[in-house]
Amino acid sequence: MTRGDLAPPQVEPVPTEQDELQALIEEARQRARRRRLSYAAVSTLAVLLAGVLFVFFGGGGGHSAASSRAPKKAPGRAVAASEGQETVSQLTAGQLQTLSFLGPRTGYGFFQANGNATCVDEVAKTTDGGAHFSSLVRVTTFGCGGNDPVTMLTFDAHGDGFLYGPLLFLTHDGGRSWTRDHVPSPVVAVSAIGQSVWMVEAVCSGRVVDGLGSCPLRLLESSNGGGTWTPSSSQPLGAIASSGSAEEPAQGASWLVRVSTSAAYLLAGPKVTAGVRSPVEVPLWYTDNGGASWTRRHIDCGKSAALSVALSAAPDGALVAVCASEPGAGFQPKFSSVSINGGRTWSVHGTCIALGACRGNNPPNDGYLGNVDAVSANTAYLIGERSVLLVTHDGGRNWQAEPTVNDTAGGPAQVIFFGPDDGVALAQTNAIDIWHTSNAGKTWTAVTPTVS
Repeated sequence: MTRGDLAPPQVEPVPTEQDELQALIEEARQRARRRRLSYAAVSTLAVLLAGVLFVFFGGGGGHSAASSRAPKKAPGRAVAASEGQETVSQLTAGQLQTLSFLGPRTGYGFFQANGNATCVDEVAKTTDGGAHFSSLVRVTTFGCGGNDPVTMLTFDAHGDGFLYGPLLFLTHDGGRSWTRDHVPSPVVAVSAIGQSVWMVEAVCSGRVVDGLGSCPLRLLESSNGGGTWTPSSSQPLGAIASSGSAEEPAQGASWLVRVSTSAAYLLAGPKVTAGVRSPVEVPLWYTDNGGASWTRRHIDCGKSAALSVALSAAPDGALVAVCASEPGAGFQPKFSSVSINGGRTWSVHGTCIALGACRGNNPPNDGYLGNVDAVSANTAYLIGERSVLLVTHDGGRNWQAEPTVNDTAGGPAQVIFFGPDDGVALAQTNAIDIWHTSNAGKTWTAVTPTVS
């Protein structure tokens, strides 16, 4: 995308779409740099996905009808050091950023090794719940002063893995080798069920809305573990990733929530009007026929400003959403909503809408929104940066802290449940620990990951 021509002489130039997008890019970079300085031990957190959507705009067009699987590269390839960059041997040890677990014991971790100029993204496998990871496999490198080209990781049970956001890297051999899939638009979500994989792109060539960039969301599907991609036969018209949603990284955890190989929810970016405290509805689309058609629904965020939303679908079909407004100083007002009819109606809980009134008032308002994982319509777990792990057993009316699992250092934060009893959480206090429960959160035990 190139900068447009300036307006004629003696006429004040009107900001172009590119000007607006460039400003968003710079804002995302500043946010990333501030987080690097704040979290020296863990730079470029996985939760920055949505904040960097606008960094790698890939031209106007869309994805081709099918993208062929690229040749695989050998793992462990050395990274050439250019002027001002370190060799790999000069980098610090990789820090764990996010998890993709297939069960309580087996899964993968996304690591990042940092230097003064060169950063390296790596992936490793564990078969003992994260106590030990296999040798790290290098996926890509980037300049540490910029934004991470990838921030999220997901695997299926057949050895297909996806490291993405905004670029996309693939493995089809259980993480032993990785290749880049040159998708033309930023990737905001990938979800795999069996060998059925769905991917959401933000096609950032759209028009300007209210002076801000607007990127329509587009769904592509693969039936062979990401070997080839085909645009869905129907798209959720009106679903966009706006700059407002890009400012809050928690949005990126919930763009796509699949409940089966054919049914899924697609969440668009909230549209917020500054100063408005009226009920906020976040656009939501639902398909139960593999994307052949979509039904427009919504998430009721109560009176939250809804700058970001995290959504989860429980095995019983219930939807649990947590909406968050303006963050600051370790606090963020949040509303929780539950729907038992697929997003047609919602039960909303939360009264704290002003940042100053939230402190010490309600546990969910401490810390920043990360991700929510629903076990049922009544029980869900919530964690984020600078927050303890929270659980509700009454559909979001009340949240209790699990103080043994906390992210007070502001590092990576994540919670994954595999059923009503078994769960895994990622959090950082003094170290980045992986916590396990096998009794529905009554007790938790921690392991500090080591890498072969």
